[in-house]
Amino acid sequence: MLQHKSQAKKQPTTLFRYLMGSTMMGSTTAAFLALAVVASPLLLAAAQPVGAPPATNNSRLEKAYVALQALKKAITDDPKNMTNNWCGPDVCSYHGVYCATAPDDPCARTVASVDLNHGDIAGTLPEELGLLSDLAVFHLNSNRFCGALPDALRSLRLLHEIDVSNNQLTGNFPSQLLCLPHVQYVDIRFNNFCGEVPAAIFEKKIDALFINNNNFEFTLPANFSSSTASVIVLANLPRVGGCLPSSIGDMAGTLNELILLNSGISSCIPPEIGKLDKLTVLDLSSNGIVGKLPDTIGNMRALEQLNVANNMLAGEIPESICALPNLKNFTYSHNFFCGEPHRCLEVPHIDDRQNCIAGRPDQRPGEQCIEFLHRPPAQCAAHGQSSPPPMY
Repeated sequence: MLQHKSQAKKQPTTLFRYLMGSTMMGSTTAAFLALAVVASPLLLAAAQPVGAPPATNNSRLEKAYVALQALKKAITDDPKNMTNNWCGPDVCSYHGVYCATAPDDPCARTVASVDLNHGDIAGTLPEELGLLSDLAVFHLNSNRFCGALPDALRSLRLLHEIDVSNNQLTGNFPSQLLCLPHVQYVDIRFNNFCGEVPAAIFEKKIDALFINNNNFEFTLPANFSSSTASVIVLANLPRVGGCLPSSIGDMAGTLNELILLNSGISSCIPPEIGKLDKLTVLDLSSNGIVGKLPDTIGNMRALEQLNVANNMLAGEIPESICALPNLKNFTYSHNFFCGEPHRCLEVPHIDDRQNCIAGRPDQRPGEQCIEFLHRPPAQCAAHGQSSPPPMY
C-alpha cells in the first residue's frame, strides 16, 4: 500500500487507465473511480485529447490558455519535455491536457483534465490555475513542484480527483480542498505539508484520502469515524497521536483499507473495530498501542492483511483472528504477546518474532518479558488508556 517516494505510482493514473479498470489504487478505490468516470459525461468525453483548435469566441478555452501558459512559465525544469508543445491557442492539443464538452453547454468545449504524472517537472503552481473552472481531474504526481498549492484551487468546483503526491510542496494542509463539493480522491502524500489537518476533512464525502509522509502535527479528531472513505492512509505521521475511537465501527459501511502505521497513536484497540466487516487491510504498526488484541477482530471476515507490529500489545493472540478465512499476512512481531494458538502457524505468512511466546524462535530475552509482566497493566477505557508500560 505504502511505497517509497521514488516508486509511488509507477504508472500514470490517467482517465484512460480508469476506463480500462486500473487496480493500482486498490480494488475498492479503482472500482469506485471506474464507475465515477462512466457516470460522468465530462470525464468520459475527456478520455481522449481533442485536436481541433478552439473557437475564437470560446471564453473557457481562452481562460485555459492563460492558465496553462502561466503554468508553463512557472516551470523551471522539464527534463522530459512534457510541456514542449504547449504553444499557441489550441490547448486541447497540449500534451497531458484533455478536453470535453462543457457540462453546462453542449456547444462549448472545455479543459476537463490535466495529467502530468511522472514528468520530473520542477517549478511552482500559479494562481491562474483557478481559471480552469471546469477541471475534473488534476494529476501532477511524481514531479518536483514546490511552494504551496494556489489558493485559487477553491474555484475548481467540478474537481473530482486531485493527485499532487510525490512532490516538494509546502505550507499548511490545503484547506482549499474543503471547499470543493465534488472531490472524491485526495492524494497529497510524500510532500512537506505541515501543521494541523482540519477535522472537517473527515466530514467530506470522499472515497480515498492519502496524506501520509508529510509533517503534519495533530491529534486524531473525535469525528475521524465520520469519514465515508474506503481508503484512509495517515501513515508515517509520527506527530499525529491520539486514540482510536470506539466509534470506529461506524465506518463499517465503506471502509476497505486503513493504514495508520507510525502515526503516534497511543491507545487500546477498541472492540468495536470488529464491526469493520468490509476491511481488507489494517495496519496499526509502529505506534504506542497497548492492551490486548480484541477477539472481535475475528468478525472481520474480509481481512487479508493485519499488521500490529512494534507496539506494546500483550496477552494471547485470539484464535478467532487466525481462523479468518481470507487472512494472508498477520504480523505481530515486537510486542509482548505470551501465547499464540497453533492455528496461527497455518496463516500463509506470519511474523511473531520478539514477543514472549515460549517455544518460538527469536523471542525477547526472558528478563524483558518478566519485567513487563510485573508492571501494572494498561488501563483501557472508552477514549484511550493510561499508564502504559514503557517501550523497549
